[in-house]
Order: sequence, then structure tokens, then C-alpha cells
Amino acid sequence: SSIGPVFDNLFEGCTKRIVVATFASNVHRVQQIVNSAVKYRRKKSQKQAMEALCSITIPDSITSIGHSAFRGCRGLADANGFIIVRGVLYDCFHKAQAITIPDGVTAISNHVFSDCYSLARVRIPDSLTAIGEGAFSNCFSLTDINIPDGVTTIGPEAFWRCAKLTNIRIPQGVTTIGLGVFYRCARLTN
Repeated sequence: SSIGPVFDNLFEGCTKRIVVATFASNVHRVQQIVNSAVKYRRKKSQKQAMEALCSITIPDSITSIGHSAFRGCRGLADANGFIIVRGVLYDCFHKAQAITIPDGVTAISNHVFSDCYSLARVRIPDSLTAIGEGAFSNCFSLTDINIPDGVTTIGPEAFWRCAKLTNIRIPQGVTTIGLGVFYRCARLTN
């Protein structure tokens, strides 16, 4: 009835390489494989597999995609290093000092830019409506950010430990601000 326990048994009892074939559209199956690989400390192989992934088709029947579904899938990134699926920015693979998030992005998923220590400036498009949990956490060089008027949600710890953040503009339309959004932002004055 459930294939998850079968993967657990396979990963738990095997010390050699495991190769699993599935349709790319079976996102839930890929997630089950990744979960079992991580659970039984096969993360290195999982990471290599995710980096090699270069194409995926998500059927219209999929209505929700987890925040780390594409974490580490460098092959899925566009020419600018972004993984954007259905308007949601899931990952970013360039560690520049300044980043322009493409127009049309409606949400920044959880932890997309976390630990981007050199990131100092971000241009956020007017199309954005939500900033995920920890989206910019530990961006020590980030000094100011202008959140567009269309944003209604800022997730928990979104700007946690942005030590140089001095200025942020929060629009009136924001209805949800999560816990610890500005925790350890000691220089924040506006």
C-alpha cells in the first residue's frame, strides 16, 4: 500500500550504491527516496543525484510543492542561477553582492538566500506577495531592503541575524509577520 517503508528497508540494509528509476513527474516518489536517503545517511549520494537533475515535469494535479523540494538541484537553475517553479523562487546558486529577483516571482521560498554572507543588495519585483521563513537569514552584509507593496506575508526569521541591516520598508498591506523576523538585527533603525 505504501512504498515509503520499502525504501526504508532498502536503504537501511544496503551499504552499496542504490539506483532508483522513477518518472520525474512523480515528485512525491522522488521526495520519498530523498527522505530515506537522508534518514539512513546516504546524503552524499542524494546530493550528487540532486545536482545532476536537469529537467522535471510537474503535472497540473500537483497543487503544493515543499519549500526545499529543489534544494541543491543546480541543473534545474536558469541562466541566472535561479530555480523558479510556478512563480515561486525555490533556490539561488549565485553568491553575488547584489541580486535582482526576476519579475513574475510571487513568493520567495524558505531559506533561499540564507547564509549568503556577501549579499548586500536585493531588488525585489513588484509581483512578490510572500517572503518565506528564513529567506534572508544570516545575510550579514545586507544593509537595506525595500519590500514591495504587494507583499502580505513575511515568514518567521526572514531577516534573522542580518547584522548590517539598518533600513527596511514594510508596506501597509503586510498582514502577517512571523516570529523572530528581525532577531539579532541590532543596527536596524527604520
